[in-house]
Amino acid sequence: MMGSGNSTGNNLFSSGILQDLAQYFPPYLRENRQAAFGLKEELEKFPDNMSYYSSHHRGEWLQGDGYQRFEIYSFERNETKETKGIILSNSCDISTENKRAFPVNVIFAPIIPLLGIQNILQQAQKDSESTINAIKSQQMTSMFFLPAQAESALQEDYVVMFDKTSHIPRNYFKEHAGQQLFTLSQAGFYLFTMKLSIHFCRLHENILRGTP
Repeated sequence: MMGSGNSTGNNLFSSGILQDLAQYFPPYLRENRQAAFGLKEELEKFPDNMSYYSSHHRGEWLQGDGYQRFEIYSFERNETKETKGIILSNSCDISTENKRAFPVNVIFAPIIPLLGIQNILQQAQKDSESTINAIKSQQMTSMFFLPAQAESALQEDYVVMFDKTSHIPRNYFKEHAGQQLFTLSQAGFYLFTMKLSIHFCRLHENILRGTP
């Protein structure tokens, strides 16, 4: 059984594999050759030179957008605290243009500074260098690395914590989300949805559910 944790194993996001991903692009990209070529070209720059963020579609509440202020409950401290976060909800599901029979929630995951993770590893006397390198190369299934780049408002590297997801009412989010920190680029969004799928929908879990 694949562990909960932590590594995607055999370099799932290696450049060679990424170059083969074009055949799996969604129809709206395959039908737009210019967009498909641009995405493939950008993915080939992974991990060191890929642009994760876009300057377009700001303020539209898209899946993968980062915002300054979410609220998350801390069981350790028995209190609610503010955190930066990234939207996990599908863009259409939280759009105000789509009328819903039930109140809509925005699902999100907190993002924390990479330096904080590094400090925790050092305090625990773990091999921080190899772990940090794995995070930066998107090898950790429970995390998504967000580098500090010009098209974002992030002043340092951050990490999405997929295993700490929460939700807030859409109306509350509208009033309290604060500054938009970034919108993912086409390549950034593609990697993000891949990591999101791997974390929550690992079909190759190696469990035969019809047998004892």
